[in-house]
Amino acid sequence: MPKFVDHAQFDSNLFHLKVGRVELNEEDMSSLDKNPSLEDVLQQAHSSGYRLVYVFAPPRPSNAAIPKAVLPGLLVDVKTTYSVSLFSFDYAALCQKAFRTPGIRIRKHVVGSGLSNGLKRLAIDSGVYSRFKVDKDVPNEGFEGMFGAWITNSVNRTLADEVFIAYDSTDDACSEELGFISVRKVGNSVSIGLLAVSDKARRRGIAYALLSRAMIWALEELGGDDKATATVVTQGANAPACACYERFGFQKETVQEVYHTWLPKHLTSPMVPADQANPIPFCKQHFTGKELVYATQVINSGLDSAANFTMQCAAKIQELIGGDSERVIMVPSGTAALEMAALLCELQPGDEVILPSYTFSSTANCFVLRGVVPVFVDVKFADLNIDETLIEAAITEKTKAICCVHYAGIPCEMDTICEIAKKHNLFVIEDAAQGFLSTYKGRQLGTIGDFGCYSFHYTKNIICGEGGALSINRNRKMAGRAMVLWEKGTNRYDFMMGKIDKYHWIDLGSSYVPNELSCAVLWAQLEHVNDISARRRANFAVYMDGLQDIAAKGIMRIPVIPSDCQSNAHIFFMLFPTRDIRDHYSKELKRRGIAAFSHYVALHSAPAGIKYGRWVGDMHVTDEVQHTLLRLPVWVGMTAQEVQSVLDAVREIATSPNTPVA
Repeated sequence: MPKFVDHAQFDSNLFHLKVGRVELNEEDMSSLDKNPSLEDVLQQAHSSGYRLVYVFAPPRPSNAAIPKAVLPGLLVDVKTTYSVSLFSFDYAALCQKAFRTPGIRIRKHVVGSGLSNGLKRLAIDSGVYSRFKVDKDVPNEGFEGMFGAWITNSVNRTLADEVFIAYDSTDDACSEELGFISVRKVGNSVSIGLLAVSDKARRRGIAYALLSRAMIWALEELGGDDKATATVVTQGANAPACACYERFGFQKETVQEVYHTWLPKHLTSPMVPADQANPIPFCKQHFTGKELVYATQVINSGLDSAANFTMQCAAKIQELIGGDSERVIMVPSGTAALEMAALLCELQPGDEVILPSYTFSSTANCFVLRGVVPVFVDVKFADLNIDETLIEAAITEKTKAICCVHYAGIPCEMDTICEIAKKHNLFVIEDAAQGFLSTYKGRQLGTIGDFGCYSFHYTKNIICGEGGALSINRNRKMAGRAMVLWEKGTNRYDFMMGKIDKYHWIDLGSSYVPNELSCAVLWAQLEHVNDISARRRANFAVYMDGLQDIAAKGIMRIPVIPSDCQSNAHIFFMLFPTRDIRDHYSKELKRRGIAAFSHYVALHSAPAGIKYGRWVGDMHVTDEVQHTLLRLPVWVGMTAQEVQSVLDAVREIATSPNTPVA
């Protein structure tokens, strides 16, 4: 199923409203209700401002059965395509019809002679069976504009190679057009564009004379190709035209249903119900009001780097996460934090790192960039975190680190993981991109292992667009080296602190210093971190409390947070028994104006995961979760009414007799 409609710019300009088109193939027709469904595509078009979408069914042989599927909208045309071999015609007979039909004279339109009112009127009248005339919602000026533009672009040779016009043979001045035909060469075929005959000149053989003249031109253009054809497309409802082409020798090849889908009128159910003024997006950024003020300060100060806001953010984050953090370093992204951690671990090509498969690619990429093999293990249904009971079986003599991901802001089982790491002398890297300010047994995530990697991407709880931080824990020597890597492998930080006279390249490194503008935005967020966190947790709690009974019936799984841990409420997810059930909930929420999304594609089965990594053990939880998970909006700024609307919608779907069950 196409994910988006194609924009029809010409039609949009002509009708003064946003028009698109979507063409379906046979596979689409057999899966109209699958995810994404045609309804989903049209809903998305509606939300993008489209008022009219042309929906084209796939062409089918003229003798094929009429499709059972009925597409949304008004059936406005059954496009009928005819073709004929040019060598089926007798050239002399064509000349007889073209040049000796009594009372008729046919002439080529002279390029540059302009468009007469009579020719334009003929073109407009020829559209009486067109879908733009059949559809009464198309404004008449739009219909006339469409056919007026068609003939205009034919006579100026944009849409046609030649235009032949029929006159009365007694009209020496050629003052009144009785009919015309436009033709264009396309490969080894000639296509007929428009064929029109004046109402008052019918039954005089004008259509046959014009077709004959067009075929003579076609033979002259393509006479050397014995496979040359002529084609024409007309409306299936235009019985006189169809009969004319068939009598002339054309054979019907294909038919194609065309629908005009007006939005939201033809949607199965409107995207935004009447009682809901605005749709609820999955994610919406929350601003405290000082972001622009602080960003302006940076601009006015000359866009310096590693300046006041960078240092203030690092200090504030270290204050928030506590004393186990030896140093916090601001970086451009959570990905950069992971890359620095991989460098600090001094991993070598061929080494191995154990990590979950259900995570973002950055978790693995940071190691693959060092030539390290990511070894994937399965996750647990309860929290979708790495299954700590599977880690030891994946350890080899090449294993150098464990990278745990605190999915959805729910802590991994860190005591067990750290015990395993200590036993085997391994580093522990916490991918806490989603876990900022979540706690495990009173300890901040990101401070329990050797390194903690945070993200402040615009989808996270605390945001700056793109940004991150690295916490180096309980190791002063490692913290000092981290500043060298941060400054591109130089001791520039010591130089800036006045400790040395010159700085030199002394180690590996890269450009891990963040943009000062990003840190200015982040500082405005950190000033209100407690309020932001509390409001997000409150939204999360509404879902947790309101869906406990549904989950208890086995209809879905919801997050399980250990009693001695606290989540930052980054993600509220639901797990369903099957993919089809998940897709049903997603579709039904969209129909109610609520955006809910799935999440990761498992890394172990992704092309790069297969190429660079390996997995140990059964990955059945990961394999299931990637197809059955759905996330609800939980962003700060949602009103209590919006949160309740989401909850009510989920409960309504869960109790509907139309909802599939496992």
